[in-house]
Amino acid sequence: MAESAEDRYARWQWIHETAVMTGWDFGALGSRLVADDPPWDFDLTCAKAMARLQPCLDMGTGGGERLSRLVKSVSTVGGFISRRSSVHATEGWKPNLELATSALEKYGIEVREYDSETGQPMPWPDDYFTLVMN
Repeated sequence: MAESAEDRYARWQWIHETAVMTGWDFGALGSRLVADDPPWDFDLTCAKAMARLQPCLDMGTGGGERLSRLVKSVSTVGGFISRRSSVHATEGWKPNLELATSALEKYGIEVREYDSETGQPMPWPDDYFTLVMN
């Protein structure tokens, strides 16, 4: 017997309410996540830009996983982070905010609470950043 729309909605609602997600780890989706990689290397492009352009901002950093990797990889593309405080991050989801703050503090990166969907101004002056990763 086919699942009714009401039963399907109830099942989806239960899945949503009981799902646990931290950072940008989509491992729980397993083989159900299907996505094509873009034709460019996002991490390499960002690392090269970070090596040249500072201060920089990672908007919606999730749990800080990618930004941690980028900061560590900048020296491998011929650059360096001139001051640890020249890298900044934002995150708007509370569980990720705590996770990112913990993951990025060892790099001296402050993670500020900010959700671009609220329409609020960013917590830095205009024209502060030379690179924004979003």
